[in-house]
Amino acid sequence: MRKYFLLGAVALMISGTANATGYASGVFATTVNLKKASAIECSQALDFGTVIVTTLEDSSGTVEILGKNGKNVSSGSNGIFIEGTPTPAKCTISGDAAYAIADTNATITFERLNPVINSADTGVEFSTDDSYVAYNEEEYYEGDGNMDLFIGGKLSISELYTEGEFTENILMKITY
Repeated sequence: MRKYFLLGAVALMISGTANATGYASGVFATTVNLKKASAIECSQALDFGTVIVTTLEDSSGTVEILGKNGKNVSSGSNGIFIEGTPTPAKCTISGDAAYAIADTNATITFERLNPVINSADTGVEFSTDDSYVAYNEEEYYEGDGNMDLFIGGKLSISELYTEGEFTENILMKITY
């Protein structure tokens, strides 16, 4: 009997400690900061026009389209002529990316997606970088928060160039 009494007492103690006698609660806040996504809309291609090569005096020549004013510059040979009006690419940037560019806190890089204008196949090498990018930061601050970028580039032409029309797609990335 004494054994059953001890078991009963232990069972009461265990069941008594399992009952909750209080609770706690707390409140926390939820916040979100919504921003308009940055966007890049390109409406004009970088167009070198028709490059006519008559002679390459020092075995190579270059044609550059400057982003700032779209002027072309040829060097290395006086046998390179541009037919037509070369134009820089035009891309409109909006959102935080435009602000970062205006505030000079952005890095602009380019990736050639289908590099067909390359010296191995065509005798002509295409390149561009942020030194060929022009913009007016006042356009962002005084306008609607958008900014137009004008992007130029460079063609290096070897004496072994191939005639033809070549098109490439370039991915522009803005890191800020």
